[in-house]
Amino acid sequence: MLKSFFASTAIALSVSLAPISVFAESEPIHPETISAEKLALIDELRVLTKRDENATQVLDIMMSQMQEQASVMSQGLFGEDADPAMTAVFDETFARIMDRMYTLMQEKIDFVAVQQEIDLKLYDEYFSEPELADLIAFYKTPTGQKTAEIYPQLTQRSMQLFGEEVTPTMIEIQQQVLMEEFAEFGFIQGGSAPQNLEEDGMTESETEATDTGSDESAM
Repeated sequence: MLKSFFASTAIALSVSLAPISVFAESEPIHPETISAEKLALIDELRVLTKRDENATQVLDIMMSQMQEQASVMSQGLFGEDADPAMTAVFDETFARIMDRMYTLMQEKIDFVAVQQEIDLKLYDEYFSEPELADLIAFYKTPTGQKTAEIYPQLTQRSMQLFGEEVTPTMIEIQQQVLMEEFAEFGFIQGGSAPQNLEEDGMTESETEATDTGSDESAM
């Protein structure tokens, strides 16, 4: 029973960790409304900043972040003294889900095309032609090229460091909330950890029957 419970928990966590947008649908992109001169500037800036190359790294960064978050969730769910079998079920299930999601996302999402559309919209929305020219001038410098080259690593490293800072508090909060929820469903009594009802081959009903028999014998 608990094996299927923790497997279901891993599935639920993998879904909850997925980067699903909660924002309203944005306005459609209309390239024809952008002048040819501005389109040329945007294209040049995209090449200088290696946007297409970096777009292919977005999925890896996303999956890495989700795996780190899952590790935090696992610690919050099971704690440091958890049964290794329980954590193994969770870890194996989550890893299988992540591998499948990674494969399907590569098949179904053209990250380069998505990044091109996003860049076109944002650069047109937030920068004038003179400002785009200024950015192009910067990214033609050695410092600008280095910035473009390491930007994905900077983003990933920033996420990693942020996670390291907040992880201890996140684990404490998750343990508190999860223990409260487990108590509500009867998995925890008197603050003790969940017991494996399938231990020694006993089902939940058999365990309850054994407990009832023990109580009657003691009377």
